[in-house]
Amino acid sequence: MDARQLFVDARDAIAKIAEFDSEREKRMSRAMSMAKSDGPHGKGGKADPMSNVDSALDFEASFAQSLEGYRRTVGIARSVVAGYSAVDRTGASVLALRYLMGWTWRKVYTKMGMSYDDVRLSESVAFDRIDSEGLIATAEGRLDVTG
Repeated sequence: MDARQLFVDARDAIAKIAEFDSEREKRMSRAMSMAKSDGPHGKGGKADPMSNVDSALDFEASFAQSLEGYRRTVGIARSVVAGYSAVDRTGASVLALRYLMGWTWRKVYTKMGMSYDDVRLSESVAFDRIDSEGLIATAEGRLDVTG
């Protein structure tokens, strides 16, 4: 996997984690309000108020493995940014803002006080450097500081 793909995957993983968290919160909120209410639910029949809680927990369990993979991808990308910041703070900031924070290019270049072209050049240089050093070496901070 190259650096660009890692960061695109991390950005996508962050979005999927956020979607999951939102859906889980909705399900748990609904389940807890149903569990607290008195009486049967539905049209005249008896319903188990805890079934919504069970359903919410099943939803969470069904995504546990995917979430672990998403979190692992994001963790690797964060480690790469941290390691890369030792040799190029600007490039590391661009990668973090764009891919880990999910900012638009306009927001990134405004925050960085750079032009759009300079921000994209910084991104490209960072990806090239990370690819030449290797993801693991970069994440561990083992970079050729003369390169």
